[in-house]
Amino acid sequence: MEKRNSDIRVIMITYNGSEFIQNQLNSIADQRNIESIEIYDDCSKQHFQQELKALAESVHAPINLHFNEKNIGVVSNVKNALNENLDADLIALSDQDDIWHPEKIQSFKSELISLTSSAEIPILVYSDMRVIDKENNVINPSFWSQFGYEKFEHTLHSLLFGNFVTGAASAFNPALAKYLASMPPNIKSYHDHWLAIAAFTFGKTKRIDKSYNDYRIHGNNQAFYSTRKRSLIDRRLQNVKDILNPELHMKNQFEIAEAFYDIHKDLMDSDKKDIFDQFLRSRSLNYFKQKLYRRRLFEELRIK
Repeated sequence: MEKRNSDIRVIMITYNGSEFIQNQLNSIADQRNIESIEIYDDCSKQHFQQELKALAESVHAPINLHFNEKNIGVVSNVKNALNENLDADLIALSDQDDIWHPEKIQSFKSELISLTSSAEIPILVYSDMRVIDKENNVINPSFWSQFGYEKFEHTLHSLLFGNFVTGAASAFNPALAKYLASMPPNIKSYHDHWLAIAAFTFGKTKRIDKSYNDYRIHGNNQAFYSTRKRSLIDRRLQNVKDILNPELHMKNQFEIAEAFYDIHKDLMDSDKKDIFDQFLRSRSLNYFKQKLYRRRLFEELRIK
């Protein structure tokens, strides 16, 4: 049974993040219900590692540093970090350049505790984010609204079409964290999508329609955001490419769904199997039928 007063252990993944790291650490240190901050640095330059050591001494929060001897990439770093923290009661992931709102961890803890009293059931709480620039100016008060994620119900079926759970805007228990170990290294997706699929398949989830993070857009992640924030013309051009190359349409989504299904299908109930089967069967449809299938599903899931 989980302790009713369990605090949250924060796992921060870093790599040469000098510009914003102190603001983020300060915003985490100001939280209530923090057990510790575990920083996993992916073989950054020596000057940044020295900066982390200095910050660990100056920030008013318990901070433990872990330095990789070689660069292994984000997903592998998160995998290792979660595997080393399965003794935590509750876990929250953190980017190195965001800002957390003061009530985030207290609110997430309350929601997590309300989902279940069993440590064996995977649980996931996730929220929206506010988008800011490098000067802290608000670009968009809702990350979800930028991509239409707030318009439909969040279910396993809609999740297979695209991930709406951001790792740094989520918290979960070790029962969910264990699932990341099964993610194959060749999957071209991020850890948060795999964990979200596991939670929606085997556990309990809670969506919070509120922003508890400031997600910062700057040089190092501008390309990622720009890819998602595409103009109408860009989307039309992508549609043409998908029509000409139908095997590339939703290629990554089908790959992650198939991999998760192949590994975990024996433990799924029949309803969840049906969802995966239906989604994976749509891969054989042509581009236009796939689009129609998606449109019909999201119309059914649209929040009135």
